[in-house]
Amino acid sequence: MKVYGDTTDQTLFVYVCDKEELGSAENVYSSLCSLTERRDFGVLVYGVNSWFEDLSPWEAPPVFGKQAFGSGAEKTLSEIIGVLEPYIFEGKTIYICGYSLAGLFTLWASTQSPVFSGVCAASPSVWFPSWLSFVEKNPVKASKVYLSLGDKEEKSKDPVMATVGQCMKKQYEKLLKEGKNCYFELNRGNHFTDADLRVAKGMAWLLNTEPQR
Repeated sequence: MKVYGDTTDQTLFVYVCDKEELGSAENVYSSLCSLTERRDFGVLVYGVNSWFEDLSPWEAPPVFGKQAFGSGAEKTLSEIIGVLEPYIFEGKTIYICGYSLAGLFTLWASTQSPVFSGVCAASPSVWFPSWLSFVEKNPVKASKVYLSLGDKEEKSKDPVMATVGQCMKKQYEKLLKEGKNCYFELNRGNHFTDADLRVAKGMAWLLNTEPQR
């Protein structure tokens, strides 16, 4: 885990990523500072050991390659909540953020816990098997949700991932029906374009929706 900024401030971001991406988390923090011209927040970066296991809410067959999805999301969320306990006790505003499968994890985490005031799900894997049927019965608890997608993502050659545009539309519409403050941004590029910046843009939106202090 890495920490950036001032965790004594009222706003705290939890950025969930692969442990191999911990080094690039500074790019996310720097971009967020540049986008908002602010420093009155802290960022906790939580790196998982196994991307396909630790972020997956339930088991699913491989979508690309031979790596199947596990069911370790519950354990990961429990560990994150444990880390956050002192900040929860202090009454901080906590946002959870992630990209790709970590973006899906943030949405799932918010269906499980009311701890998070907002979610940044950048290019989330909403194509994940059974996700839309799950979220129909398990609404997101956060009041603010940022969603984004690359304009070339639904042009994937993989038939499952190519459904991401349609799945995102349904996810976005459901959040609006639930009365969430939800914003959807379409970025240029495929799934791997400017990932750090896309996360920072979502975090900036969450920060900018807060009341003026």
